[in-house]
Parts: sequence; C-alpha cells; structure tokens
Amino acid sequence: SQARNAQLAYNASLPIGVPRAPLSVPWNPFSVGFIPHVMRNSCAMSGIRVLSEPSQRLISMVPGIRDAPDAVVTFAADFTASILSAAVSMPFNQCFNYLAVSPNAGLGDIGGFLRNQYFDDGRLSRRIMRDVFMRCAYIAPQLTTFVLIERTALGLASGGVR
Repeated sequence: SQARNAQLAYNASLPIGVPRAPLSVPWNPFSVGFIPHVMRNSCAMSGIRVLSEPSQRLISMVPGIRDAPDAVVTFAADFTASILSAAVSMPFNQCFNYLAVSPNAGLGDIGGFLRNQYFDDGRLSRRIMRDVFMRCAYIAPQLTTFVLIERTALGLASGGVR
C-alpha cells in the first residue's frame, strides 16, 4: 500500500498529459520495490534491537543522566537507536520510493539514482542531510513507540513492567 500511496501522490503532482506511474496492487507484496522495502524494514527494526543496549551503556555514562531512573535511560537509548536505525534505512526508503514512481526503472538503476540524488561533482549533496533528517523525524518516534509498546507488553506478561 505504501507503493500505491507514493504512486497516487506522484501522479497527482504531474501536469495533465504527462504519463502516469501505473498503480501497484496493494495486496501483492512482491510488487515494485520489494527488495528495498525489505532492506529498509530490516535495517530499521534490527537496528533498534542491535543498537539499543550499546546506546544505553553510553547514555548511562553521561553526567547528569547517570543517576536518572532506568526507564529514562532506556527510553533515551531506544530513541537514540531509533534515530540511528532510521538514518541507516534512509537510502533503502528512497530507493523504494524511486522504484515505486519510476515504472521503467529496475534494481539496476538504483546506483545511478543514488549517485544523482546524493552526489554533486563527486561531493556529498545537501539533499542527503535533508533526507536523513526527514527519515529520522518521521520514523524514529514510530520505532521508539513500537519498542516502548513491546517492552511494556513483555513486562506485563512477565508480571511487571520493565
């Protein structure tokens, strides 16, 4: 459904007479952009699990936070891990969106897309910071909320909230 939403938004932005991107079928998970979609979600979800504990150790060393309740340190670590996970998943998200609205593009076109998007004359473009910021602003709160719900559910299931 995310591919279809991107296609609808893209098509609505085009002037009359310009060819439209074909709409994908929402219930077909193996449609356009499947590989970047799986990579994006894998990076985002596994990043929380991989990076949260190291973030917790680092954050607990910060003066002033050292004496904070465990729940505060855990929340801060989860949010930090979510920001990092969102940043790492950004290129995959952009590739997914590109494939969703570029009907003639395939996986082989992704390298060219990323090069054109994020490099100007061999140097990093400012667009990369914009896209990382937008991905982090949108996804990090969602990922943090997911892990907070998961921790709460696991805590309740084991007889107390962790």
